[in-house]
Order: sequence, then C-alpha cells, then structure tokens
Amino acid sequence: MGEALTEELEGDEPGGDTDSDGTANLQEHESPLAEQEKSSGKDAKANAATNLGMAVLKAIAPLDLPTISPALLGIGQTAADIFGALDLPKLTPGIFGAATSSIITLMTAASLARSRPSDFETVEEPPTSYSSRLSSPGDYFADQEAIVESMEDLNQVIRRLTDKAQLVPLVWRGQQNADWALHSSLFRELAALKGVVPPQDNPVGVQPYPSEDDMVAAERAILRVARESWRFSQLTAMETIARLQHQGAPTRLLDVTRNPYIAAWFAVEASDEHDESDARLFALGTAPVPKTPEAESANTAYAALSTALTQSFEPFWHALDTTAKRQQLDWGTGSNRLVWVPPEYDPRIAAQNAAFVLDGVPMFTQRVSRYFKASDGHSWTKADLLASASIYARMYSTTRRPPANGASIAPSFSIRIRSSAKLEIRRMLERWFGYSRASIYPDFGGLSQHIKHAFRDIVAAGP
Repeated sequence: MGEALTEELEGDEPGGDTDSDGTANLQEHESPLAEQEKSSGKDAKANAATNLGMAVLKAIAPLDLPTISPALLGIGQTAADIFGALDLPKLTPGIFGAATSSIITLMTAASLARSRPSDFETVEEPPTSYSSRLSSPGDYFADQEAIVESMEDLNQVIRRLTDKAQLVPLVWRGQQNADWALHSSLFRELAALKGVVPPQDNPVGVQPYPSEDDMVAAERAILRVARESWRFSQLTAMETIARLQHQGAPTRLLDVTRNPYIAAWFAVEASDEHDESDARLFALGTAPVPKTPEAESANTAYAALSTALTQSFEPFWHALDTTAKRQQLDWGTGSNRLVWVPPEYDPRIAAQNAAFVLDGVPMFTQRVSRYFKASDGHSWTKADLLASASIYARMYSTTRRPPANGASIAPSFSIRIRSSAKLEIRRMLERWFGYSRASIYPDFGGLSQHIKHAFRDIVAAGP
C-alpha cells in the first residue's frame, strides 16, 4: 500500500491535484489509509452504540420495580435510540456523553443506589498516616481471616462461606503472598509515582494515596495513547482496558474468577519466591447484604444497568466528576462492585472462568470510616485502608452469616492458606480438577513461562 500511495501523490494522474510547486494537495485529498481509519473509528462507535442500546433495554425489560415508572423507561428508550440509530457522521464524543448521561439519569432517578447520600455529604477525609497496628496489609485482613492448613480445611471453609453468604453474589481472587494488598495495578503504580511509602517500610507522616481524579486522569492519558498513537480506536474503553490488563499494563481492573478453586490454584501456584509465604484467598461480595426482598431486586437491577454501561465507547465513570454523582451510582461507596466478564478474545478467559472487578477509589468520610474498625474496636485510618485495598474491603468472618450494615457496604472475606499446605492443595487441585499451568494458561505465553520456570526439570526429563 505504501508504494501505491507514493505513486499517486507524486504522479500526474487526473485525480491527483498538485500545488504550484508540484507537491500534492493533501488538504483536499486524504489518503486511503486515513479514510480507512476514520471509517474504522465510526464503525467502532456505531457498534458500541448498538451494543449499549440493546444492553440497556435488555437490563430494563425484565425489571419489576415500583421506582421505575413509564417515564423512566422512556429515558432508557431515548438512550438506546441515541446510541443505536444515529448516522455515522453524527457520532461525536459529545453525543456519546449525552447518551451515557441519559442512562445514568435513569439509574439515579430510579433510586437504585444502595449507599446513603448523607454518608457522603461531608468533606472527604484528607490523607493520613498509618496507625501503629498496620505493619503490612496482612494485618488488616488478619482480623477476620479463616486459616487453611490442608485441602480438607479449604473445602470446609469454601462450603461454609458459600452457605452463610447465600444472599450475596461472590467472586474470588487468589494471591500468592498473604501480606500483599488488594490493589489494582494502576492504583499501585500511581501510589509509587506520588511518593507513597508502604507500611512495611515503617514510614512516618501522611501518605498521599491516589484519588479517583488521579485514576481518571491516568486512564484518559492511556486511552489517548492507545487510540491516537497505536490506532486501537476500534475498541470500546472496556475492551481496550481489558486487553491492556492482559498484557501487563496498569489498569484499575482487579482479576477475579467465579470459581473458588481456580482462585485457590492461583494462591498456591508454584513459585520459588513465594512458596515459603502464606497465601491469601479473597471472596468479594459484589453487592451489599439485602435488607429486604425489594433490596435484593434492586441489587439485580443495578447490576444489570451498570453492566450495560460498560458497552459505552468512553468509560462511563469518567462522567462522574463530583462526589454527589459518584454516590448516586455507588462508584467508590463500597456498595457496588461491578463485575465485567470480557469477550473470549483469549483462551485464558474461558479456562480461568475469568472476570474483572471494576470500582472507584473509596470515598472516605467521617461517617463511613466508623464502619471500619477491628474486632477489638481499633479504628483503621484512611492510609491503613488504602494501603490494604484500592476498593472498599470491609472484612467479615467466614463462620457467620454477614449482617446488613447501615452504609450498605458489600462484604469481603479473607482466607489465609498456610505455606505448609500449598503443595498438598496444588496436587489435589491438579488431581481432582486437572488444574495445571497448561490448563490455566493454555497459550504460548503460558508455555513460555512454564519452560522458563521449570527449565531444569524439563531438560532432566529428556525427550
């Protein structure tokens, strides 16, 4: 294509106008490549528009909530019409923003937010220092953790927890070291950039952890580079972010799975660096404990509409630029953990039953902070909580049914797997379920990492 394009610009063909100095007039005749890129961008927006419109209508159709009136359904229909029926030349960022705002208006007017506006009317707490109780994130999670010392223990804990938390949908995440924080990679990178010192280093003074505004600014910069320099303008925001996450770039997504035993495999996965460390298994509630049957129905409705918003071309949470707007959509309130299941563009997604947790940076106010106390009454500081998790993580015991709380914060659960149990659990997971590096990472990337990790054993085994 490059040679043909050069000939067209330099030649005297009737279709190629030139200026007086013999150079091509590029203002009137754009290259085929430029036209193709514009068309690709329009098609991507059109596809995102149609998908969003259909997702919204699908989410609204089965709902039977008293707060959703015909007028509100009309708002949803308008949003679908805006996204699905526009001519391609009219698909501007402004129109996309207006359509997304229509759906946000629907969710807000339907009063589906689980958090209380009064909890976020006060000014957000400023950055703080760590409390004397926090020497690592593991100290925060240890307060309510279950202890696993064998495969039998693991089975019992999972069975008991899923029985006690039947009203709360759970997703699972395994981490090889029990002292690691529950941080997204973007939050972790920004914390380092802002000069945050982790509690393990015993710092003195206030810790400037990233805010939601910091996260949004970084995401906008990343998306600009992806779409302008790398020309990935044909993907929705969520698809772009998910693919970046898969390739190791920093994003706000937290990798999770719906299968507790796959999460356990990640926790006990063989590692020369971490085999001697305890591991941690998280169970994250994606909605608060419902106080009434109506609240349970509202949880379902809210999840459906939130998921519909992930079809938008731009990140919907970028429109939530005030505390009030974020509260109205439970973004950063701890009441809504959006779980997004990506398209199966990679074999690992199906193999791992993979999903992503998507949420805002916690909005800490004095009224909300009172819900974050250790079992002995110790009050965790804002720095303690952000050092431990980049989303709200209010810990509950795995042995009792989690109660509803006034702030409607979704429950989280922590399970410590002793290092002495890792090998047994790993072998049993492979024997019972067939979990191995080959089945969990069924691609050349997984194969390469396995060869690198087990090179000596592979060579010693011979051909």
